[in-house]
Amino acid sequence: MNNKGMVDVIMQYKITIIEDLEPHNPQPEWDILPVAKLTQPSDATEQGIFAQAALCYQPGLGMMARLWAFEVGPARGETQNGEKSRLALALAPNPARPDDYLSVTFEPDGTLTAYTVINKNTLAIENTKSLSFLAFAGGDLQGEYWGGTFLLPQQLLNDSFGCSPYKSGDRITGNMLHTGMVEGAQATMAFFPISGKELSNPKQFGTFEFIHF
Repeated sequence: MNNKGMVDVIMQYKITIIEDLEPHNPQPEWDILPVAKLTQPSDATEQGIFAQAALCYQPGLGMMARLWAFEVGPARGETQNGEKSRLALALAPNPARPDDYLSVTFEPDGTLTAYTVINKNTLAIENTKSLSFLAFAGGDLQGEYWGGTFLLPQQLLNDSFGCSPYKSGDRITGNMLHTGMVEGAQATMAFFPISGKELSNPKQFGTFEFIHF
């Protein structure tokens, strides 16, 4: 993993519009896309684990996300105190409906959960295969890491949120998060600042802007 395209947390994250992803293998060249560092701690976190994320979008196909954490021996499944390591993306994909959002969370063992919240009603996304989730793990000069990529299909964005295809200059809101164990305590870091226990609270979402590749 390199840090080419690293962005500062005080900036909006730029979601790159790409026109040539393969429908059956929607994997962009991640290393050339802007990378977000998840450095904003929750109220209960003093020191977190270094984690990153990247997003891109292809009209007609959907939004691709990649999240990864540099975490040695992540908590696989719940510990006796209920803690676990996980990475998550929360998005309010229609700016006209800022309180309606979706959340995708995955763990080091490949477990993925996804749901939508629409008119304050939570509904699980049952067809998780449509998200094309792919887990990965490895190591580089920064250390050992684990993570995953997934797709938010255009049909999901259309059917659940009434989204039109995004174009350069469009803006939506959301956040990217990582939770792991630091010195025996659970620590959560995010791209945009968060507080309290509601890590997917749309009132705490920041801005994402679409740009052409």
